[in-house]
Amino acid sequence: MKPPGHYSKQAVSASLAHFVLGRSIGMLLAFALLLLLVRVLPAGAYGTYVTLLSLLEVVQIVSSVGLILAAQRYLPELRAANRNAALLRLLSRLLVARAVTLGLAVAACYPLAGWIVSFFGVDASAAVVRLYLAIVFFEGIARYVEVCQDSLLRQKASQSTMLLRTALRLSMLGAMAYGAGPEVDLTDWLLIDLSASVAGCLFGLASLFRFMRALPAESGTSRESDTELYARARRYLPPAYGAQVLYTAWSIETIKLVAARLVGAAQMAPFGFAAVLNSMLVRYLPVFLLMNLVRPLFVAARVRDDYRTRLPFMATMMFKLNVFVLAPVLALLVVAHTELADLLTGGRFPESGQFLLLLAPVLLAQGLRGGIGLVSHAMELGNANLVGTALGTGGLVVGVLAAYYLDLRFLCLGLLLSEVALCLYSTWALRRRQIMVSLDLASLARIALSAGVSGLVIWGTLLAMLQWPPVARLALAFFFGTAVYLLVARLIRPFRASERDLINSILKRDFFHW
Repeated sequence: MKPPGHYSKQAVSASLAHFVLGRSIGMLLAFALLLLLVRVLPAGAYGTYVTLLSLLEVVQIVSSVGLILAAQRYLPELRAANRNAALLRLLSRLLVARAVTLGLAVAACYPLAGWIVSFFGVDASAAVVRLYLAIVFFEGIARYVEVCQDSLLRQKASQSTMLLRTALRLSMLGAMAYGAGPEVDLTDWLLIDLSASVAGCLFGLASLFRFMRALPAESGTSRESDTELYARARRYLPPAYGAQVLYTAWSIETIKLVAARLVGAAQMAPFGFAAVLNSMLVRYLPVFLLMNLVRPLFVAARVRDDYRTRLPFMATMMFKLNVFVLAPVLALLVVAHTELADLLTGGRFPESGQFLLLLAPVLLAQGLRGGIGLVSHAMELGNANLVGTALGTGGLVVGVLAAYYLDLRFLCLGLLLSEVALCLYSTWALRRRQIMVSLDLASLARIALSAGVSGLVIWGTLLAMLQWPPVARLALAFFFGTAVYLLVARLIRPFRASERDLINSILKRDFFHW
């Protein structure tokens, strides 16, 4: 039996395999769905849908009242400690509470549908907004079940739920577009979206209930009672939830709502496409969202004697993995962002390329914030998270004012300033507790050098194929650029030996040589 506070390498390896496979397939399906949506929805309808999608994300966080954080922090702790009876009680209460809070939020928004239409310049009726509120509820429950599954290292069940919803949306939209013509009505798409959310919600709940019934007998040895656990939760969750709400206030989802308010939903579409693609990378890119898999491992590592060195080591490695995977993609964006956007949007929004490029540093900063946040989460630093997020709100103010008086592109600058401010304060707060999270600048420089060589190869390949179709040019340029990137990185080794050994031990084979 594994000791309390530890997950076996077998369990981690199995979860990793399911996670990477699921996220890889999910990313492909989501990418295909994004490209199809931007082509079949009229420009105004697409801008409206992007605005509604941001509304969904904001309502999810605001209505959670700390329940998402509670599942992420305390479910893995109880599971790692083999306290299955307490785990079952907590899980049941969390699911009921989430359904109640989400239902209340949707009910509160229902009479405001007309105001939402006028305030954000949405090109739709109040009835369309009310229809979308049903999606908010069922999609919210499905996502919360995913959070619970992820926290329990049940990646196969979590990824199955996500893949089911995405595959249903893609297949039904594809069939409708094929049968109804080149354009799809927004209401028809929302009905498809709702059907997929309901199916995913029911499937996920059924899977989680099967797990709950099959929990083995209690085997934990912890002397902490439910009352003591909930007392810790009451100290940690209120400020942590406040930080989560504040972060949502200057996240990319809120920025999309701000853009819709400034220029209208239809005019916001190019920025909205870039923002949706950014959000898709955050949600689906396998290694970037590996933090969803390792969050339970951070929580379990907190009870180790060497947690002050173990947690920074894990956070630094996570950030380097994110940068390592994203580097060739960023090289392509730097060289060919306009041509790439023109191809992805079918020629509708080539100007979104500049937003893709400007959001690239934000994507890296989000990865850094995610790694530091995992350490803060494991240490239950709710107050520090709240103060750091409040400081980050200043970046939103700068971005909105600059966008209002100068240009919409300055919203991206505001996002970057907010992320950097939060990272700096969180790092300082952790140092006060003798947890030294720092960037491995030498390793990051090696990754940057490899990406620079990759960019030169991409640039040269594109020049050599000027007469080729855009799809072939970009695909081959990215292929050659990535191959050279991996080769150069293999030679200069950006990862330390201890990091390579840990990654290979989880992979169960000597595969990672960078």
